[in-house]
Amino acid sequence: MQKLFSTLLAGMLSCAIASSLAAQVSDARFVSPWRIDNALYLKPRLGVTSYSGDRSSLANSFSWLGPATGVELGYRRPAGPFNGGIGLSLLLGRYPTIADDATGLSSVAQSELNKWRHTLGITGYVELMPQARATPYLQVGVSTTAGVVDDRFRLALSPLAGAGVDIAITDQVGIFLEATGLFSFPDRQLDAAVEGGRGAFDWLGVYGGGIRIGLNKPFAPVEVLAVEGPTLLDAGESATYRAVTRSGATAPLTYRWRFSDGTEATGQQVSRAFAQPGNYSISVTARNQGSESTQRLAVTVSRLQPVVAEPRPDPAPPVAKRPVPESQQMPDAAVCATIAELNGVLFEKNVAVLSETGKAALAENLEVLERCPSLRVTLNVYVAPDEHAPEELAAQRARTVEQFYAQNGIAATRVTAIHLAPMPENVSRKGGLAHLRRVDTLPSRGLAVADRTAGVAAESSPRVLPPARE
Repeated sequence: MQKLFSTLLAGMLSCAIASSLAAQVSDARFVSPWRIDNALYLKPRLGVTSYSGDRSSLANSFSWLGPATGVELGYRRPAGPFNGGIGLSLLLGRYPTIADDATGLSSVAQSELNKWRHTLGITGYVELMPQARATPYLQVGVSTTAGVVDDRFRLALSPLAGAGVDIAITDQVGIFLEATGLFSFPDRQLDAAVEGGRGAFDWLGVYGGGIRIGLNKPFAPVEVLAVEGPTLLDAGESATYRAVTRSGATAPLTYRWRFSDGTEATGQQVSRAFAQPGNYSISVTARNQGSESTQRLAVTVSRLQPVVAEPRPDPAPPVAKRPVPESQQMPDAAVCATIAELNGVLFEKNVAVLSETGKAALAENLEVLERCPSLRVTLNVYVAPDEHAPEELAAQRARTVEQFYAQNGIAATRVTAIHLAPMPENVSRKGGLAHLRRVDTLPSRGLAVADRTAGVAAESSPRVLPPARE
């Protein structure tokens, strides 16, 4: 009988090793929809016991069965050959005939033997069909079995092997049936039989089942609610996209992005630029163990609009001066003291060319500057948020207005430009971004101003700007 048990043990170990190698070749880190990996579990169990050894009453049969109960705490995570995880178990079993002396090999009277044995062991599981709801498995481990023998508490080393089937009810709960054999060494530690008896070890069997209970929170599938990011871009413009998922999904989560131009990326948030105009599709797939969700976003990429500057070969002709009647002429000091505002001008989007209305507005400013030769002005240049290359565009708009004044006799020393000036709060925004594409001419009356790159002009008092003209 013990030779048979030895053969069965060797066969189980060989099957476990072969199964684990096969799993590693295919995919050692499987994902099962029925059982959660990286999770603690608890297995209470009940069963019956059997004993075969030097005290067996029949040489080729099992002894009478006794009750067994136990519990196992484990962690389900692939570890080496054990794709079903590893558990720590405690088993209490009563072996009714372990005290029988039918063979005459015992050195202690049967009344002196306690029929209970206690086993503490570590078991690894090899699941043969991990993707199935009902998966067969093999178990291999090592344990120590203890009991009162010869009025003493004795320990025996007990390698174990067995087989069973796990049937998932939910991803957190399942039932299992299994049969386990323990091979105890040295021979007389558990039954107090004399050395040289029926075999070199004693065999303890446990047959039963129980409930597998997951201790982690219930599995929550992942769901991608939306893809955040712009849908209108210019060619070459970089944009950031982010996957928004429903909170509470079971971790860990992975994200894979696919763009219709053939590129891919990973992570919950990615940055992307499209070199060519056209219509593109963006998709993101979020996954956790046992679930996945995908969302898509359509993006339109337009050709970058160039900044239009005023052609230099054709400078604007000088504006005809309107004579001021002598009756309306005033001394320069009196005129300059009454000036509180000058005209501003508006531009089209991404354009630095003066419209006819804008030229007329600057022509009115020329009359004031000619009558007040000591009056200096500051050009505050603004660029709307939706315009491209703001620094370059601001510089071109400043040059356009400066050239207009210079071509009409205003010395360059009287005009100072502030590129990308902060927008005054009193500028009307009722017309949308159009009212932010402007250049304002502000009287400075000889006050010092910051240079062209300083970004902010020095002012003596708060100003009220007039509406700009297109």
